Amino acid sequence: MGGGQLRLSLTLPHQIVLRDVPVHQVNVSTSDGDLGILAQHVPSILQLRPGVLEVLVAEPQASRRSFFVSGGFATMNADSTLQIAAMEAVDVGQLDAQAVAAGLAEAQKKVQATAGAALT
Repeated sequence: MGGGQLRLSLTLPHQIVLRDVPVHQVNVSTSDGDLGILAQHVPSILQLRPGVLEVLVAEPQASRRSFFVSGGFATMNADSTLQIAAMEAVDVGQLDAQAVAAGLAEAQKKVQATAGAALT
């Protein structure tokens, strides 16, 4: 197997969020459950479910970044590169709880209105 360090790319249809960034570990929520990925992980294609993508950045500036991902796919390669393709990803630190609650309430209202109209 290839490289001793995991390298992550996170892409959206309209933006490259991370490109070939050296990381220690990536934690993902998949259709089969939660998974931590390290360098030299077995090559895999994983379907992501909506949830938090946690990135533990490699030394010397050890840090942690978290993104809310709407879903997508993660492809782990034999050379220890991990490509994540998602429809949307937002840095968790940029989420506004009030805006999220308002958006949820509006979406629920639309669903109820649509369901009511379908019954009549």
